[in-house]
Amino acid sequence: MDTGTHPSSAQTWRFLCNHHRQQLERDTDGAKRFWGETVLAAREMVAQLKWREALITYGNAWEAATLLLHSDTDRRRAELRYSRTVAEFIYALRRMEHRCDANLLFQLASCELESLPLSGLKQELMDPLVEALACDYQEVAQWMNELPQMSVAAEPNIH
Repeated sequence: MDTGTHPSSAQTWRFLCNHHRQQLERDTDGAKRFWGETVLAAREMVAQLKWREALITYGNAWEAATLLLHSDTDRRRAELRYSRTVAEFIYALRRMEHRCDANLLFQLASCELESLPLSGLKQELMDPLVEALACDYQEVAQWMNELPQMSVAAEPNIH
């Protein structure tokens, strides 16, 4: 993750290599599977307190969710997937005290959603992101501690 620059768009904040990005762009079902596996892997890394690895893995999940935001025919599911992924990623960034990167991700997500015809209100998708940014550090730590239980509850319906 390149955190030393301030990208102007999501295209400049990259986690996936070009080869894997192209694979996911060509195969929507494969991208959904990759996203689900990646989110679960990031949550597992959080549970094991492997924070650096969790951030990189959340970055991969975010990129997959971004691709799916543009290719999944189930618009509402794609939007919710994207919002949820960004919220978890922001919480993880905050937990690692990367507040500037969390703010940047929020801005990127807002611009990404602004550029699309959404199935619902943008604010509904942004509210969890605002909450992730606005809560105090103790709430962030508590939320991240509860994440492994959320993972177990979400597994059957991850796609």
